[in-house]
Amino acid sequence: MARSGDTIYEDDSAAAQFAVISNLLEREINYWCLPEKITNHPGWLAQVLAVVEVMLLFEIHGIGSSVYLEEPQTAMRWRETILHVWDGDWKPDDYYVYPYPYNEPDYRKHNRSVIVSLFDRLEGIAKHWKELDTSDNRIERK
Repeated sequence: MARSGDTIYEDDSAAAQFAVISNLLEREINYWCLPEKITNHPGWLAQVLAVVEVMLLFEIHGIGSSVYLEEPQTAMRWRETILHVWDGDWKPDDYYVYPYPYNEPDYRKHNRSVIVSLFDRLEGIAKHWKELDTSDNRIERK
């Protein structure tokens, strides 16, 4: 096992575990964004947004090297899917009583910019990784 620094996240085993968690999070949001899983329901929004928030918590606190998204189009696709539900004109069924704030169209309208900013950040992270990957593969010409 190699160490690259003094913190608990700077050794090979911690990096490997972080990669496992990061990959699980990405698979989870991909699962919830499958066409057959998408529902106009506050529980669906809560599932997806919880995963996004955990990914961004990793990024904010510098756990591991960062959340890794291979393609900016991934974050863009997630954004489109979530905003389609977020912007929808729906209310949960009367028998659904769990008090998510997402239940109310006025709440969703008022807080849309917050959701957009979450996905702007994810897209920025993905673009950053894409640029790093592109710059690492360049061949210098003399």
